Amino acid sequence: MLLGKLPPAELESVGEHFLHCTVCANVAETIPASDGLTAAIQARKIFSGDEELLAQAIERAKGLRSQLQTADGQ
Repeated sequence: MLLGKLPPAELESVGEHFLHCTVCANVAETIPASDGLTAAIQARKIFSGDEELLAQAIERAKGLRSQLQTADGQ
């Protein structure tokens, strides 16, 4: 979960939340474990010439945010 970047205590807390919140669990399942953006971030790659990839990632993140906001309103 989150590419193993959460401390154990937070990982347990988030995992417990996902057990009881199907909305968050469903949204989390839509997030790929790795993609071009996460690989680039991990490699500390500069987005020179990759503006289109960055724009797509931003739009995808906005969509996830709106999904969460919609889910919170239910």
